[in-house]
Amino acid sequence: MVIDKDTGTLQTVKTMLGDCYHIVTASSLTEAMRLVRIEKTDVILIDYELLGNNIGQLDAIRITEKGNKIPVIFCQV
Repeated sequence: MVIDKDTGTLQTVKTMLGDCYHIVTASSLTEAMRLVRIEKTDVILIDYELLGNNIGQLDAIRITEKGNKIPVIFCQV
């Protein structure tokens, strides 16, 4: 899953990696929380600036219903 408010960045990542991986994109933390419940997610790439002061919401996204923690990679474009 790639989370970034810039739709151009989301499309670029999807274009670059889409042939090798199933890429799910979200443009907000709220959308990511919804999608992570319905899409198989192996890793989360998130724009560091998008996260801002919402670090607490990150656990709501990355901890699955089974208690597993999805790895998170912070990035800044």
